Amino acid sequence: SGLQENDHPPIVLFYTAAGIHAPEPCEFTQCLAYSVDGGASFKKYNNNPIVGYLNKEARDPMVVWHSQSGKWIMALHLGDEKGTFALLKSENLISWELIQEIEIPGGRECPGFFPISPENKENEMKWIFLEANGLYFIGEFDGDQFTVEEGPYSSFCQQGEDNIYAGQIWSDAPEDRKILIAWQRGEITGGEFNQSLTFPVDLKLRNFSNGLRLCAHPIPEIKDLYLKTWSFKNVDFDDFIFPGKLQGEMFDLEMIVETQTLLNIKIGDFEIVCDPERSDLRIGSCLFKIDRHLDQLDIRILADRTSVEFFADRGRCWIGRRALSSRGLKSIFSVRGSGIAREIEVRKLKSIWM
Repeated sequence: SGLQENDHPPIVLFYTAAGIHAPEPCEFTQCLAYSVDGGASFKKYNNNPIVGYLNKEARDPMVVWHSQSGKWIMALHLGDEKGTFALLKSENLISWELIQEIEIPGGRECPGFFPISPENKENEMKWIFLEANGLYFIGEFDGDQFTVEEGPYSSFCQQGEDNIYAGQIWSDAPEDRKILIAWQRGEITGGEFNQSLTFPVDLKLRNFSNGLRLCAHPIPEIKDLYLKTWSFKNVDFDDFIFPGKLQGEMFDLEMIVETQTLLNIKIGDFEIVCDPERSDLRIGSCLFKIDRHLDQLDIRILADRTSVEFFADRGRCWIGRRALSSRGLKSIFSVRGSGIAREIEVRKLKSIWM
């Protein structure tokens, strides 16, 4: 970039100059700020904008390195109702060239663009183009053209209102992990804070009977928060009762059930229903269809002070729900059902803050 001034390689930030909010309203452009003191302070680039006006409210630059072409790649939302996004390339992070426009019907803002290897195929690489609502394409990218092979698919929640939005991943994480964290929406009234981020998840690209799909799992570092664990094997729900009251604020519940198991899990005010007759999982208005050909289903639930995150089907399902009250969940697990759980683990969690 030529921005380095001392011993610290520059830290470069990209942002949208949202012109309608300026003292004298102007067009949306993309700009750069950088630090030459290791992040202690930042200053705006003198020759901003680095990407001029493209379309309406073009915004949300996300930049990654493409090693094969030796170029930086920027994904950008073009700010229209058609769900149009752009890819740009640069050799120096300052001069950018528009190379492609991509339309995702129903898509809007906060794009993510990243490479990921399908599970058990480390020598094969796919690229994911993801938008804020969780719609994504799977394809190939050669540095100039993203070629769509599959999609758009709806990631994680198939129907209904999902509070998980605008997920972004860390680039170049150790061991090439694709770690995503998202905005978990939902108003909290009367609390000390409003809304939150999801628990970080590891993304995997897994093969199912209908093709490749993105899957999400809580990062394994959650084990550092375990306080106490209850484990059970081959549980018949018709005559099973959890020992004592599993009461607290934070839990990690994991179970493997036979797919013909009728299951009702209640956590605070949230109710989760596994219905084998309909072949679906339901949390409020959120609906996820279960593959009828499976003989077992994995389920995982993270209960936090003001939210619940639900995972199922090897991570293909991920649903986040907010508690709409400052009093929080004060979680009490109630599990009722009819059928067999091959394994159940309930882990009480400690806070990362105190």
